[in-house]
Amino acid sequence: MRILHVTDCFLPRLGGIEMHVNDLATRQAAAGHDVAVLTRTSGTDSDDQRPFAVERLSCGPLALGTRGRVQDLRTELGIDVVHAHLSVASPLAWTAVRAVGGTTPTLATVHSVVPDVPALVRSGVVLTGFPSSSATFTAVSEAAAAPWRRAMGERMPVHILPNGIDPEEWACRHVGPDNVFTVVSVGRFARRKRQRSLVATLARVRAELPASQRLRAVIVGDGDQMHAVRDDARRLGLADVIELPGALTRDQIKTVLAQADTFAAPATLESFGIAALEARCAGVPVVAMRQGGTGEFVRDDREGLLVRNDDEMADALLRLATDRPLRHRIAEHNRSTLPDMAWPAVLARHEVLYQRAVSRIDRERVPRRLGSMIST
Repeated sequence: MRILHVTDCFLPRLGGIEMHVNDLATRQAAAGHDVAVLTRTSGTDSDDQRPFAVERLSCGPLALGTRGRVQDLRTELGIDVVHAHLSVASPLAWTAVRAVGGTTPTLATVHSVVPDVPALVRSGVVLTGFPSSSATFTAVSEAAAAPWRRAMGERMPVHILPNGIDPEEWACRHVGPDNVFTVVSVGRFARRKRQRSLVATLARVRAELPASQRLRAVIVGDGDQMHAVRDDARRLGLADVIELPGALTRDQIKTVLAQADTFAAPATLESFGIAALEARCAGVPVVAMRQGGTGEFVRDDREGLLVRNDDEMADALLRLATDRPLRHRIAEHNRSTLPDMAWPAVLARHEVLYQRAVSRIDRERVPRRLGSMIST
């Protein structure tokens, strides 16, 4: 199958969508598919080393003038399926869906949580010209799908298509000292990821932690909020507690996770939470907000602890810090059980939904019966 992935964000920019599209395209190419990626992210010479083609458009933040190139690329490559990866602000991906969604099998995957305001979502569908009658619509989690389902109902079915992971790639054993409670968090330093709220939470944890334990926190990532997070740590007296190593490679993140006693995911609008899934596969108990997509692979008191707000997150971290049997039980469970999002299952799900997209277009192409074309 010839597959074209369209994504506004791609490597070398680091983030959940960027890594997922690269991993997905790599595995599809290994399975024998002919894969290409179209993006508006500027790139590097490493594109030549990928097992799939990458075309990078210089089109500006609004992706103006890209409709024709999407259509030309579909024809030049003989594309069988276009897979658009969408967030709230994805002008290139939305353009691709509008450009080919009515004539080429198209799968659209939402990677973010939109406001749960049905009238606003319906207006967005109309304004973007989304071909809901012909394109197949998916979301990375039930949390991401819910606002669309409530807004569109049966007019636009939303299928679940989660991100994938290789659990064995993240498997590791804990190597941290017993008298240090290490909290790890990984993510882009953006307002919606709420690292600043995590710093405030850690201040309370440190104040209430028994004197026999020392708190250590490693917050991995980079972005616009980095300086504010560093300033907050200093202001709250946590400069000797919180480490900010910046963006790390996967191998480096795995090394950090091997030292972790728990993983904190403070975002309240998390559509999936691939970093939390990586921590879960590394055997680390996860503390996450109940309302996000992370709760679909982290069950309360099984793979971690689910909370509703920052106060409960502080309580959960303190509970894990002081209840070593609980922490060890969750860690052992995470090490010994596999999540449903392992790549073989996720790739198979893609195949099913690609075929569904093909079938929808085929039905659109079937000529109507003559009688149905005669006005009565």
